[in-house]
Amino acid sequence: MPAQDIAIIGAGIGGLTVALAALQRGHRVRVYEQAPQITLIGGGISIAPNSMQVLMRLGLRPALTRVACWPQHGVIRDGASGDPISTTDFSGFEARFGAPYMQVHRADLHVVLLDACRKLEPDLLVCDKRATDLHDGESRIALRFADGTESASDVVLGADGAKSRVRTILFGERPAQFTGVVAWRGTVEMSALPPESRLTNSNVWTLPNRQIVQHPVCSGRVMHVSGLASEQPWGEESWTARATPDEALGVFEGFSPTVRAILERIPPDACFKYALHDRAPLPTWHRGRVVLLGDAAHPMLPFLAQGASMAIEDGWVLAAALSSGMARVEDALASYVAIRRERATFVQLGARRAREQLQGYSPQMQRDASPSESILKPESLFGWNPDEATAALELFDVPR
Repeated sequence: MPAQDIAIIGAGIGGLTVALAALQRGHRVRVYEQAPQITLIGGGISIAPNSMQVLMRLGLRPALTRVACWPQHGVIRDGASGDPISTTDFSGFEARFGAPYMQVHRADLHVVLLDACRKLEPDLLVCDKRATDLHDGESRIALRFADGTESASDVVLGADGAKSRVRTILFGERPAQFTGVVAWRGTVEMSALPPESRLTNSNVWTLPNRQIVQHPVCSGRVMHVSGLASEQPWGEESWTARATPDEALGVFEGFSPTVRAILERIPPDACFKYALHDRAPLPTWHRGRVVLLGDAAHPMLPFLAQGASMAIEDGWVLAAALSSGMARVEDALASYVAIRRERATFVQLGARRAREQLQGYSPQMQRDASPSESILKPESLFGWNPDEATAALELFDVPR
């Protein structure tokens, strides 16, 4: 397949991953972002070995080493006492799965991806462009934007998040159901915390209907903390709704002073909340020469910490499909969906089951659980291999 003119809607992690992978393979790429300018928002995210393998193949490990954290252990703790319930050893993950376990501020990963893209295409990003419609013509796709302008491309990739406009254009409105779970998140400088709260590994503190996750980011200079609480009345689906540390402290009353000290010290302008909504898996992700990836294709609840990882996996396979020997773009997109949809849906539904366990959960249930009762085993999540995924493209039977 010759080099394509690719239009990507959305400059998030998934959009920039597929942009970089496509640029490295010789395609011409433009990324359209509805925000007037790129703002570095968000909090800490986990990048498991499955998606870290992609970032390594994209040549990003040196840049990430300067900004990320590499926890040696993940600990589940009794939320009140802080006593360890179970521990996962991350130190052997690179030997076991081909890549380490990384935790990074979303903004830092975003900058690394965008800088790498701009080295190959300085004019890659076009801001203040909200896509409103598209028309798939005989040879090109016309994109229309809210400012009245249009652009044409060979293929359109919808990477515009859980409330995707591209998904709505393709398949109509997809209802979202409020789960009853609200998440709070914030960041605080490590130097502002008391010594006993400066925990360097990844920790999950749990009590019935509530849990708190905390881990360092920004090379250890910043602590990320997020909390999940079920049976909440507030249901706005927004990543940028403001909250207050006092509100979070009220919701997470009864947790250990060690972790509450982190909540107490979150600056007021760095505390947010968002209601978790769930959407049913789509039967397909593409139509003609338009395709979805990341949360636009499979919006994922955060309970397995795989949302960003699934978007990164998508981007790698999609760029490879567009660079395959298939004669038609439509066939390349069909092969990408065929390879990715089963795995992404498997993880999407696994995250849903993990959410269901939050209600009524107790530390004793975790202590009594056997390994066979895990939602998804590490091999299922982390054992994905990007080379095996792209090699499958060579075997894809387009007519079938």
